[in-house]
Amino acid sequence: MSLSINPDEMGVQDSSRLQQLWEVALLGNATAAPRPPEATDEVAVAPLTVVSGSLGAGARSAQDGLAVVQTADSAYGDVASLLRRMDLIAALCGAATPLSPTAQSALQAKFEDLQVEVQRIQAAASWKGLDVLAGHDLTFKDGPATEDNVTLDGATTLTPVDVSDASVADPSSVTAALESVQGKRADLAVAKDRLTEGLRAFGAVEQQVGVPFPRQNDVPGAGLSLLL
Repeated sequence: MSLSINPDEMGVQDSSRLQQLWEVALLGNATAAPRPPEATDEVAVAPLTVVSGSLGAGARSAQDGLAVVQTADSAYGDVASLLRRMDLIAALCGAATPLSPTAQSALQAKFEDLQVEVQRIQAAASWKGLDVLAGHDLTFKDGPATEDNVTLDGATTLTPVDVSDASVADPSSVTAALESVQGKRADLAVAKDRLTEGLRAFGAVEQQVGVPFPRQNDVPGAGLSLLL
């Protein structure tokens, strides 16, 4: 597999040298050692700068992807805890042993408070100004190759659960929401593994190229690195 490169557009006259460096960076093809530059260091520096910038953007995308996954998973973890409490309250209110009116009223009020908090936590989940649980597909790089992308599905993984119609008398939507959250967190765990492996792949390429990629903190005001 080879990549077509136009050396004239990149200001590099030695096309074979550029092609070798590019393949080492993107494909891990380090078997054929690049020949040393014949004239000046300009031949070596120019292509490495391009490679570093391109893959650096990919590495930042993977880092942002991990941050989004962690943000979503943290929100879902909090929501799951609240849903379990709601389920317990509903069980207490529906127990065979009747509760006093005061206890029943207090539990009902707590159930409704938790209901509101579930929605608030999901709406507040954000990263770099992006509403993470807004139901949008989000795609990030999970490796240096063109096809190395991971997509977080908006319709399933990044859609908030809704328990607005739940009640202590009918907590069925709470149970369904808890099952849904567990599935979403499983999807996020898979994405996290892929993005983590992707960052390792970027690191391996970085070692081969010998030029450090710019990280998130190296780029002032850097926004979210999404593939749109």
